Amino acid sequence: MKTEGYWGLDYSSSILKINSTWVQIARNLELKTNVWTVNTTADFEYFISMGVDFITTDYPHNLKELLESYKFNKSEFLK
Repeated sequence: MKTEGYWGLDYSSSILKINSTWVQIARNLELKTNVWTVNTTADFEYFISMGVDFITTDYPHNLKELLESYKFNKSEFLK
């Protein structure tokens, strides 16, 4: 996919919740992942644990606070 000019996938949170395997498939293909529009703490945690690269939100301050509260280290947070 990268050789064809694709750099990643970009879906709404409702689509990625239904198709949660897409994030891992994209990661295996070395593609970036973005999810939108994520606005709750539960959803922030869900998509961070999935390993998405970007989260689009109407509440960036809330996401930043959550990440800081974890003393965010991606390699330790992802399972």
